[in-house]
Amino acid sequence: MNELQLFFQSRFTLLSIIEVFILTFIIYQIFKLVSGTQAEKVIRGLILILLLVPISEFFGLTTLNFLIRNIFTWIFLLIIIVFQPELRTALERIGNSNITGLSLRRNRNINQVEETINILIESVEILSTTKTGALIVCEQKTGLKNIEASGTVINAKITPQLISNIFYNKAPLHDGAIIVSMEESIIKAAGCVLPLTRRKDIPDQLGMRHRAGIGISEHSDALTIIVSEETGNISYSQNSEFKNDVSLEDLKIKLLNTFVEPLTNRKY
Repeated sequence: MNELQLFFQSRFTLLSIIEVFILTFIIYQIFKLVSGTQAEKVIRGLILILLLVPISEFFGLTTLNFLIRNIFTWIFLLIIIVFQPELRTALERIGNSNITGLSLRRNRNINQVEETINILIESVEILSTTKTGALIVCEQKTGLKNIEASGTVINAKITPQLISNIFYNKAPLHDGAIIVSMEESIIKAAGCVLPLTRRKDIPDQLGMRHRAGIGISEHSDALTIIVSEETGNISYSQNSEFKNDVSLEDLKIKLLNTFVEPLTNRKY
């Protein structure tokens, strides 16, 4: 019993407790980043195997301990190769996140943002009624310069008429997405190409427009509005969350909570 007490006293110091908390936080963040991806189950399996290292060391299973430590060197190399897209997405999320908790938003005119939201709601209502397919990306903190570069620069004041003309099915730019700056109340670019989601749980009836809307939400903090060409249904996606067939009222609440509520601390 004395030997066991000495073992725990020698292992569990203040620094070791701090290390445990740091490792727990890192593992938790990794799970958040890979959640919903193909790498999730692999990470779970690796963590379970990793737990065998201290167990084998405690019981003096030197051969097992040696094998696990050496196998992990090659396993991590294989993970980097096989799950490169997922790891890249995870790193992009880390880079896009506001780790310090400090607001990076510039001072925005709340009235102008609310006006932009009203224009978007009016535009979406027209698009939904006429069953005009649309993909509207509302930019937040994450810059979308690379997405804008894939389309045509517009930099025009946002109006329902302009949005309707862009997504008219015979217009040259109708088949891509538009990038909207909420703080400047302008359409920055149109006809933009968005990354497609790799998720397998998307209903078959949802096409490429919806997959692109979800895809950009996996790579940035943008809120994307999707209008179905077949049904006129309205959907939105943000931070990998996808809501299908929502009402105009629900969409407006989502826009207000995303772009106005953080500035005013009001609940809508």
